[in-house]
Amino acid sequence: MKISYPTRKKEINVKELEYLMFIDIETIGTLNVIESCLPFEIGMKIINVKQDKIITEKSYLVRRFFNNKYIMNCTFSASKYPTYQSKIENDKRYKLYSANEISKDLTKLIEKYQIDTMVAHNGKFDYSMLCQYFNEFETQNPFENINVLDTMELAKPITKSIDYENWCLMTT
Repeated sequence: MKISYPTRKKEINVKELEYLMFIDIETIGTLNVIESCLPFEIGMKIINVKQDKIITEKSYLVRRFFNNKYIMNCTFSASKYPTYQSKIENDKRYKLYSANEISKDLTKLIEKYQIDTMVAHNGKFDYSMLCQYFNEFETQNPFENINVLDTMELAKPITKSIDYENWCLMTT
């Protein structure tokens, strides 16, 4: 399955938005075989831009993967598995969900806060992994009609500059 990155529906002026949804995912699979990757964690925060305030935040841990220690021990984040287990027990933001539950909850939040823009570092990757995940589990993709603001792409003019490279060399 080929995932296409969403074409921006419009120019995004963050100052005009009331809410933004920030997404960060952690995956299982092998990054050099992108088709093998699927998220085992979808971290999400909704920010009220005008008030500079976190409205809600959750860590959706994919039950099917998280409950399989073999799969989890084969991830890049295997060393964090005990920390995740502790957070599930002690932090209400961390919870195990099915794909359908994740889809329904994210859809509800997107509708409630009229989210039309998702922010992610390496957003192209996160977006494609989310599409792949919801397709794999044959459930509605709540990000289907969402703009993606990729902070890695936004940072390129800075990180590719000679001034930045010189600064990095001076601080190492």
